[in-house]
Amino acid sequence: MYLHKISIRLTQWSVCLALSVLLLGAYTRLSDAGLGCPDWPLCYGAFVPSEEVAKTQSFNVEKAWIEMIHRYSVLLLGGFIFLLLGMNFYQRKRYRMAWYLTLIVSFLLLCQAALGMWTVTLSLRPIVVLAHGLGGISIFVLLGFLVASWREPDLPHGSISTKLWKPWAFLALALLFIQISLGIWMSLQYASLACLDFPLCQGKWWPTLSFREAFDLLQGLDLAHDEADFSNAKRVTIHFMHRLGGLLSLGVIGGLAVGLFVFVRNPFWKKWGKFLGRLVILQALLGIANILSHLAVPISLLHTGTAAFLALVLVRICYFLSRVNPRSSF
Repeated sequence: MYLHKISIRLTQWSVCLALSVLLLGAYTRLSDAGLGCPDWPLCYGAFVPSEEVAKTQSFNVEKAWIEMIHRYSVLLLGGFIFLLLGMNFYQRKRYRMAWYLTLIVSFLLLCQAALGMWTVTLSLRPIVVLAHGLGGISIFVLLGFLVASWREPDLPHGSISTKLWKPWAFLALALLFIQISLGIWMSLQYASLACLDFPLCQGKWWPTLSFREAFDLLQGLDLAHDEADFSNAKRVTIHFMHRLGGLLSLGVIGGLAVGLFVFVRNPFWKKWGKFLGRLVILQALLGIANILSHLAVPISLLHTGTAAFLALVLVRICYFLSRVNPRSSF
């Protein structure tokens, strides 16, 4: 029992740290500090970045520290996760879900370490950074799910139709991860400020688009991270598709939230519908504020964090709907 309590507390700390790592990663991209240290895992061959160890004119001590703080945070998170893995190993028979989730998170963390190394050594190749960003979101969501799994709620029976709401919830989750992927792609392709007006884009409802350039993943492997490498049409296309994706996600996720809150009578589902609705509205407002503020750092970080929490809530809703008796009534 004592070990179980420690596991719960350690998982809670890991979730907070995973969110911090996620936001630090977003801040690293926003401050263009992804290559603040050109080597890995050290910074100019040292554990602590300083002008004394960096014999180069391109050295920026502020960007180097941003990058290294992010790396050290990931290292600390890794220590927490592998400690949790060892503790859950001894509880694996009693808490099987917690054990399996910890195994998956540990595997993802190892993948993240490799992707983090390739992000630096391959000079921010877009496809690698995209996978790295999705991995960070996934680790946070799974750790958050793990926290919730320690105290499973009693699901109400006969209160919801899984034939209607389960496919809707999984569709909403899929759209959200596509939208998150578009957001990461937009950031690393320097397309976040391609349209500075709203709701129009460069004064047009439907600007000139170039899909072949915008979403050619193989071509992206050969491009440097310099903004000059990308055509204006390419950046506008990525930005505009992120907007359209946001509108579609708002409709599907918002519709799910309204449906759970209005049409399902049980208070359990109404609570989750209300929470989901508030998050998706906040995320939409932050997205608009991001454009109008020209990518203000606090708003961008809130936008990233809210997307992570939105993913976590949708994963929980999908999980609950998967556990409901399919013969339940509406």
